[in-house]
Amino acid sequence: MEFFTELRSVYSACGEKSSLLFNYMLDNKDLHNMGVTFDKHAKNSFGGPHYVFRVKFPLNKRLYGVSVSIPPDAMGNRGKKYGEENPSTYELALVGTNEELTYVDELGYSDICRFEEMDEVVEEVVRLVKMC
Repeated sequence: MEFFTELRSVYSACGEKSSLLFNYMLDNKDLHNMGVTFDKHAKNSFGGPHYVFRVKFPLNKRLYGVSVSIPPDAMGNRGKKYGEENPSTYELALVGTNEELTYVDELGYSDICRFEEMDEVVEEVVRLVKMC
């Protein structure tokens, strides 16, 4: 039972951090002025905010956008058991026009990219929108 209590705690912490990032990005004037929009922030199976959401790029871009995640299994997000109480790792993955995850080496995405600060995530989304 202790495992599930810890798991729920980790998922909740990552969901709360995701919610903070979602609202931070939603209020960002640069992203708004570029025509970036956001999918609704979903709920997780525990009833709290989910730890992942999508950012949609303006139409006529070569990508749909990015998936933004504060994954519970990433180093820095795994909970008290690992001395990581406050999630600190953000991941971005490219989403192609078919709405599937995709990888584009020339954009620096041969895999997902990780960040440690909300500002870094915003700067990366701005960079990607400009390049696409």
